[in-house]
Amino acid sequence: IYFYILYTSIYYILLYTIYCYILLYTIYCYILYTAIYYILLYTSIYYILLYTIYCYILLYTTYFYLLYTSIYYMLLYTIYCLDIDGIYRVSGNLAVIQKLRHRADHEEHLDLEDGQWEEIHVITGALKLFLRELPEPLFPFSCFDKFIAAIQVQDYSLRVSYMKDLVRSLPLPNHDTMELLFKHLVIEHKDSNRMSVQSVAIVFGPTLLRPQTESANMTVHMVFQSQIVELMLNEYHTVFSQS
Repeated sequence: IYFYILYTSIYYILLYTIYCYILLYTIYCYILYTAIYYILLYTSIYYILLYTIYCYILLYTTYFYLLYTSIYYMLLYTIYCLDIDGIYRVSGNLAVIQKLRHRADHEEHLDLEDGQWEEIHVITGALKLFLRELPEPLFPFSCFDKFIAAIQVQDYSLRVSYMKDLVRSLPLPNHDTMELLFKHLVIEHKDSNRMSVQSVAIVFGPTLLRPQTESANMTVHMVFQSQIVELMLNEYHTVFSQS
C-alpha cells in the first residue's frame, strides 16, 4: 500500500508538472506569436503609410513641375509678342486653345514654335484657361481672406508690407510661379498693346484668386481681386524682393 501510494503520488506529480510545462509553453508560444503578429502588422502599416506619403510627395512635386514648366514656356513665348494689341484681353480660337491646354497638361516639353500655335491670343488664352482651371488657384484658398483683408488696409505702405508678408508665406511652388507670372505681366508696351496695369488686373484678378465657396459678396470680392493683382503689379519689385 505504501509503495502504491508513493508511486501514484509521483505519477500524478509528474503528470501535473508535464501539464504545467505544456500550459506554460502554450502561453509562451501564444504571446510570442501575438507579439510577432502585431510587430509585422504595425511594420506593414508603417511602410504602407510611408509609401503613400512618398507617392503623394512625388505626385505633388510632378504636378507643380509640369505647372511651372508649362507656364514658363507659355510666358517665354509671349514675351516676344507683348506689343500686340489687346494681349490677354482679346480671346483666341477656343478649339485651338483647348487643344493646346491638353498638350500642356500631358507633354513635358511643349513646342510653341509649332505653326498651329502661331496665333498669340491662343497662347494667352491657353495660359488664362490653365490658371483658371487649376483645382486650387495660384493664391491658395486658405489665403483668400487674408489677401482680401490686406487690400483693405487704409495706409498704402502698410498695405504693401502686408501683401509682401503674405506672398512670402505662400508655398514655394506657388510663390515661384507667381513671381514668374507677375514679372511677365508687368507690361512695358502699354502704348502699343493698350493693356494698362488696371486692365491686366481686371483680366487676371478672378483667375488667380477666388474663394473656395461663392458667397453673396462675389461682386465686392471681384473688385478686391483686381485691386490685389493691380497692387502686386505696381509694387512687383517690393512685393517679391528678397530683403
